[in-house]
Amino acid sequence: MPTPDPAPISPDLEQDLLAITTWQGEDTALWKSALEAHAATRAKNWSRARILRIAVTTASVAAILLIAAGILMPALGKARNSSRSVGS
Repeated sequence: MPTPDPAPISPDLEQDLLAITTWQGEDTALWKSALEAHAATRAKNWSRARILRIAVTTASVAAILLIAAGILMPALGKARNSSRSVGS
């Protein structure tokens, strides 16, 4: 089944699109104030995210250090006991 031919393209397509999509209403002060409010909220959320990231990183490092200490402490105790027995 053959496909139908596409509609003819206007030679001034760019001008037509510009005329259709250009805002013809009042001043955009409401939009500007909404964007400014969003920017302030975004900045506040960014600082919260940064603080949260630092807290998570610190907690992760502390957990790794505790796990490493838990693994190494028995080995250190054995080495200490063996050094006492060699010295006596």
